[in-house]
Amino acid sequence: MKCYVYKSLKHADMYIYLRKEDGYDELDEALRHAFGAAEFVIELDLTPESRLARFEALDVISELEINGYFLQMPPADPQLEPDIN
Repeated sequence: MKCYVYKSLKHADMYIYLRKEDGYDELDEALRHAFGAAEFVIELDLTPESRLARFEALDVISELEINGYFLQMPPADPQLEPDIN
């Protein structure tokens, strides 16, 4: 499955994978507002065997098929995690 990856210019390490090229304008207005301006990063041809840094390719493919997009949030800041020790 082809997908198109954009990075948020508003939030570091936030990316959105889109099923449709130039599909950013078709996203819900609230999502576009929260994501901010988008900059194209790469076109990928995802398969269930594809290797992604932080997610299973099959999970991304599933979200693309269901919603038309997959939102990759920034990793949690370990300094903001509660100290349970």
